[in-house]
Amino acid sequence: MAKMIVMIPGEPTTTRDCPDVLRSFDIFHEWLPVGYVERVIVLHEGKRQNMFVHEEGALVGLPENPAATEIYHAATKARGHSTAGAPKIYGPALLCVGAVLQ
Repeated sequence: MAKMIVMIPGEPTTTRDCPDVLRSFDIFHEWLPVGYVERVIVLHEGKRQNMFVHEEGALVGLPENPAATEIYHAATKARGHSTAGAPKIYGPALLCVGAVLQ
């Protein structure tokens, strides 16, 4: 079974089981509002993974998510580039490790 790493600003990071194949965003609605789920491809532990974030987190005033932002910037840093001025993640982020989106 795949795992989902739940990163919420100001709270400890937790891990949950998630389906190996994701067929809808319904699993994320506990943390992310319907219609505002954005998928971003990230580099996590050397592999491409799916991370799901609030599409308008910065616009609606959600707090910055340093843990998710670090993962979001990993590919850029791995190529030797600076992330100064790069976009950040705001609000909850859900990293699905080993799950495939269909």
